[in-house]
Amino acid sequence: MGDRIIFSLLILPFIIWGIVGVIFPVFMYKTTALNTLKKKPTQEEIRRSKTNGFVMLAIGVILVVITLIGGLGF
Repeated sequence: MGDRIIFSLLILPFIIWGIVGVIFPVFMYKTTALNTLKKKPTQEEIRRSKTNGFVMLAIGVILVVITLIGGLGF
């Protein structure tokens, strides 16, 4: 059980980065390579960053749940 918890902790950055992306989408946009012109992001770009945050959060939660359950049973 200890190895599952350690592996879940390794997945924790996915969840944290997803939460930051949902709460601060402008920060997420400014920390990507898309922001090379130092311009103000449009509403579409902010919405895309927020959606990416939700996706990253979902992937992290799914990985943690699969890890704690014990894998896919193969």
